[in-house]
Amino acid sequence: MTIAHPDLQTSVARARLDSEGHVISANQSFAAMFNSDVDGVLGTHVITLCAPQDSAAVLSGFVRVVGKAAESASIDLDPRLARGDQPKLRLDFTLVHSIIPGVADTIDCTASDGREQTRAERRRRHSLMQQTLHETEDRESGLPTRRGCEVLLGSAVRHSASTGSPVSLLRCDIDGISEIAETHGSAAGHEAVNTYLDRFAQRLRNSDSICLASGDTFLVVAEDLGDEQDAAGVAYRLLSAAVEPVQVAGEDRTFPMTIGIAVGDGTVTPAQMFAAAPLALERARVDGVGGFRIIDLRQQPAT
Repeated sequence: MTIAHPDLQTSVARARLDSEGHVISANQSFAAMFNSDVDGVLGTHVITLCAPQDSAAVLSGFVRVVGKAAESASIDLDPRLARGDQPKLRLDFTLVHSIIPGVADTIDCTASDGREQTRAERRRRHSLMQQTLHETEDRESGLPTRRGCEVLLGSAVRHSASTGSPVSLLRCDIDGISEIAETHGSAAGHEAVNTYLDRFAQRLRNSDSICLASGDTFLVVAEDLGDEQDAAGVAYRLLSAAVEPVQVAGEDRTFPMTIGIAVGDGTVTPAQMFAAAPLALERARVDGVGGFRIIDLRQQPAT
């Protein structure tokens, strides 16, 4: 007797076996795993679908489940009529308890191969990437956080290694802006920060990425630079945006910004650049707020 099961219409390669091991229902995905169609596998014993050398393992797994020694069992096997370029198959048996008196339990049987495992891995990576993106995004601004900047800088350094163009990390500190939230409330603080973010975004290139490290510290990853003077050009554009006043509680106020720049390439690690940028910032502060200093970490050619 053939039993129709709604879940067998899914893309998962699935069949239902009776207590003796015969296929009583299956979907096309399951049949295709064994180079057949649905009619070709119905009524067939699961052992006959497999290569002879796998019969003992398949029978052992099936008996454990149908005998209720285990709720499920997994067996790796070769597909019938296997060729050398075909992936290994895996059968999973799961006991399905009947809730109808007098109706015997059945066995749910799913089949998977290397292609399905590859697709599952791709789905896992995509999910992990989405999770990482969520975890490295500032909820208020939507910008990457310090962790997100690490990811961006790592990618930029790898890109620099392939193109030879320099990359720079700019640490931008705006003095006093974090105090706005303390004196005028968090809404006023967010508004002032967002004003600066909008201005910076308008002045940066498409190849520049701005990140929010804290309330008063921004990080910018600048790629595809010609030389260190291009990094200076990025700093000048940011400083020109910072000198314009912002509205705080109805008053125009200005907040000086100082920038430390680390310049690197494919020979420099992101960790080295993250260490150098604050040092460059300290040197810039020695000259007074409102300026910038550069530390070039690239290997200089021998003379």
